[in-house]
Amino acid sequence: MKLAIFSVGALGLGAWAVFDGAIAFPQRGREAAQFAQLQYLQAIRDAGAFSRASVDDPRQVLSDLRERQNELLRNLDAAQAAGRNVESRRLAVELKRLDWLDALSKIGQVDAAHTQISDPLEKIALLERDWSERKSPKTLSAYDIPLQWAIAGAAGVALAWMVTLVALTARKAYTFDPTTNTLTLPDGSTISPSDIAEFDKRKWHKFFVTIRLKDNRRVQLDLFRYASLESWALAMERHVEGDAPAAPAVADEDQSKAPSLESAS
Repeated sequence: MKLAIFSVGALGLGAWAVFDGAIAFPQRGREAAQFAQLQYLQAIRDAGAFSRASVDDPRQVLSDLRERQNELLRNLDAAQAAGRNVESRRLAVELKRLDWLDALSKIGQVDAAHTQISDPLEKIALLERDWSERKSPKTLSAYDIPLQWAIAGAAGVALAWMVTLVALTARKAYTFDPTTNTLTLPDGSTISPSDIAEFDKRKWHKFFVTIRLKDNRRVQLDLFRYASLESWALAMERHVEGDAPAAPAVADEDQSKAPSLESAS
């Protein structure tokens, strides 16, 4: 049952990450790129340079602008401080172009198909109308979308591991005869109190007990994954120690009717 709960949690987390990585974050990234394009075209308009609105080789331009970003910022501050308005507007265009291309890069759209603007005046009018009553979107980080896919992958691996563990555990079944205190193992062999030399409980705190048989064979029981195995082992131990067997309770009678032990997983 614990693994079932964890599996549902892993499935939910993975589905959420896939939704964010495939739908929500790309949509937010497209909106951020659209808003960055609006700011870029507004800077182009202020500089009177609509003829340079399109970017023919956006990958190369983006790489160059990233290398020069600090230099452009310093030059812009200096130009504004000196009142060189023409130079300030030109530098502002370069920085806004960087913002736009960077936003496109985060959604995998840094290509000429997305950076050609055939009619800048029409495009800026359309964008200004669309964003007139909308708040500026939150920009994506470079790792936002890849992180969602990493989370989805990790959740998928965890889910696969838990399903495999449940399947492997379910292949084993134990049965118990409360009248003779005989335990039948998954391989079909049986253990009765007369076969037992010792109960090794050194791993009891880890939900394991090892039964040493009189023929020196050892059988380790997983008390965590098999629901009734602990109570059955304790019943056998009491009988081995010579205690009088307890009168069968209703729960014991119910267990004896069960054809096999259900996996707790």
